[in-house]
Amino acid sequence: CSYCGLLLLTGERHGGFCCGPRGKYAHSIPPLPPMPEEFIWLANQPNISVLSRKLNLLFSFAAMEPTEPFPVFYASLSCFE
Repeated sequence: CSYCGLLLLTGERHGGFCCGPRGKYAHSIPPLPPMPEEFIWLANQPNISVLSRKLNLLFSFAAMEPTEPFPVFYASLSCFE
């Protein structure tokens, strides 16, 4: 952004995507709330880069919505005993 210096994607570089022409929208966006302590702790972990793919897969799996009901098992599953 030519006003605030933020790095933009290729398609965002024209048309005032970030702050608008001459920064006219820069002060109309409220600031973000403080980051939760759990995220600050996670971001400061030295092995976060190694775990990032696993974390991404975990969050994407948690966000999935099933289209069919979960199966009901009428017999015990011996592998879980």
